[in-house]
This record gives sequence, structure tokens and C-alpha cells, in this order.
Amino acid sequence: MTPEDVRNQVFTTVRLREGYDLSEVDGFLGRVEGTLIGLFGENANLRTQLEAAERAAEQVAVRGGGAERIVALAQKVADQAVAEAFEKAEQIVNEAKDRAASLERQARDQTAGIHSEVGDLQEFATAYRRRLKASLRTQQEALQEQMTRLDAIGEAGPDTLETPVTMLHRVDQADWRVGAQGDGHFADENRA
Repeated sequence: MTPEDVRNQVFTTVRLREGYDLSEVDGFLGRVEGTLIGLFGENANLRTQLEAAERAAEQVAVRGGGAERIVALAQKVADQAVAEAFEKAEQIVNEAKDRAASLERQARDQTAGIHSEVGDLQEFATAYRRRLKASLRTQQEALQEQMTRLDAIGEAGPDTLETPVTMLHRVDQADWRVGAQGDGHFADENRA
């Protein structure tokens, strides 16, 4: 795994809840962990090699004077390898932290967008209910007015009942339309 792999890692978002697919995040963290384990193992291996080199240098020192230079050189190589391993591990960890912060910002932005959409939908639903209640109230009032007219006609007695033709002349044309079907239109059979 390289630093570029960590930097370019993309997680998919989950549709039914906030956040990212846990199996993807766990898999990614597992790969990062594996890389770090490899680096630490390589570091331990280099230390083992350094110790072996130091032992060999001691044996050479017993035999001759150039052993001190070999040990110093081996120590320098080992220290450099250890420093590079720690630097690489730190770089990977920092890149992973930067990527996690970026993903967290994206998740917050998406959450804010969803909250905004929910608010818009709630406002629309409230306005729609308000209009629907007003429409139903208007229709109820028109129906009540028609019922009152019918009751008045019924109380006047059968001798005073008007025919539909005489009712058309007596009742205001706009009121008759509202009363006929409630939507401002007559069916053809109601026009007679």
C-alpha cells in the first residue's frame, strides 16, 4: 500500500442512514494496519540485522582494527533505515487523517443538504394542507347554503315548489353553478 492509495481511497455513502459503508472503511483500515505492521516488521528485521552486524563487527574487532569502522557504518545504515521507516509510517498516518477529515466534511455537507430538502418538503406540505382546508371549507359552505335553500323550499310546501326552469330564473346564475356540482360546471342533463 502506498501513500497514493491512502490519498485516493473513496468510500461509498449509505442511503438509509448517515455515514459510509462500514465494511469499506473497515477494509481500508485493515489495509493501512497491514502496511504499518509490515513497516514495523521491516524495522524489527533491520534491528535484528543491525545486532547481527554488531556481533560480527565485535568478532572482527577482536581480529583486527577495521571492525570499528564496519560497526559504525552498519549502525549508520540501520539508523537511516529505521528513520525512513518511521517517516514513511508517519506520512501514511497523516494522509489517512487528512482523508478522514475530508470524508467527514463531505458527510456534514451532504447532511446539511438533506436537512434543507426536508425543510422545503415540510413547508410545501404545510402550504398544501392549508390550501386544501380552505378549499374544503369553501365547498362545505356552498353545500350548507344549498341545503338551507332546499330546506326552505321543502318548508314552503308542495304547492309552492318551483320547477327547475323557474328556479333558474330566480336563483343567481353563479350560485346555481356552484351548487350544481361544486366545481363551477354543469353536467349536460342538469341544464334542462
